[in-house]
Amino acid sequence: MHSFFGNKDNVRVLSDGFDLLGDQSGSKKISDICTDVRGLIEEDDDFYPAFFSLEALLTSLHDDQAAISLISHDSRIMDYPIFRFRYADHCRRVGDTISSEEIFRSYVPGTSESLKDKIYGFLAAGRIGNEGEAALRWAALLGRETWG
Repeated sequence: MHSFFGNKDNVRVLSDGFDLLGDQSGSKKISDICTDVRGLIEEDDDFYPAFFSLEALLTSLHDDQAAISLISHDSRIMDYPIFRFRYADHCRRVGDTISSEEIFRSYVPGTSESLKDKIYGFLAAGRIGNEGEAALRWAALLGRETWG
């Protein structure tokens, strides 16, 4: 029998909320939840809410190296910009600023017209400290007629 966090439906619903957890529940409880979520990944390595959840839980434990290993374990995960951004943050926290900067800079040119790409470009410009570029991108986003 699975625990509450060993259930796919519960993890799917709560995956976004793990970012908000921080270290409020204590490292022992968070480690126990990590064990349950790892079990879900072992059962189904295509269940991406478990990857999102585990990465957020590892972040709350300040275990950047484990989060890097998790994200880099499956190349398909790096297809998701949110994972690339989070990977870059973990790299920066363990001192790998070169990898972090390369990832963020890959979004700054922002030649695509898609809304998502424009948002990623804005976020990346801000993350690398390019305030001028971030301000221009923010102004362009605010000036959009539609968001759909």
